[in-house]
Amino acid sequence: MMLLRSDDTGDLYSFVGDSNNPLTILCGYNDANVNYAYGIDVGESLKKKSDKYSFSINTGDGNKDQKDVYNRAIYFPITNEAGKAMAQSAKDTILDINGIGRDEKDYHVLLNNCDMNARTWMQAGGIPIETGGHITPNNIYKHMIGEIDKWGDYYANVKYGDLKEIWDKIHKSKNCTTVD
Repeated sequence: MMLLRSDDTGDLYSFVGDSNNPLTILCGYNDANVNYAYGIDVGESLKKKSDKYSFSINTGDGNKDQKDVYNRAIYFPITNEAGKAMAQSAKDTILDINGIGRDEKDYHVLLNNCDMNARTWMQAGGIPIETGGHITPNNIYKHMIGEIDKWGDYYANVKYGDLKEIWDKIHKSKNCTTVD
């Protein structure tokens, strides 16, 4: 999940598991972490047309060269209050997960994954993401864009697709709703 600020920077939150031992994502302990980056220059990151866009993030292990890579998104216009609620929900998860607050939890591909946490954060700001009974992020994305197309009036100003194309659309229309 990325929250866009009024100055065209973004805050990125990403829930991940320990990739050093991928078998544990289904059975056994898999250390979870919330990677995050505050104040990303989104326009700079999207300067060239690409099939992937990478964002430098902060990780729990201090790896400053880590990147999260995305190729598409769903943009929801939100209020400043909704953005603050989402950011607080993500910060609460950081405290719960990263071992700096209350508890350390496992990443589990079916029970506690990136998609589930991103949906929780977005729901804190009043943005429901419909799963259609799917559990994989790619299928949930496909289902959600189907819902957006189906219920167009309900999802007014929601955009989906390539990150650069969305960025260009929201800036061309001068209807970019961002948060502080």
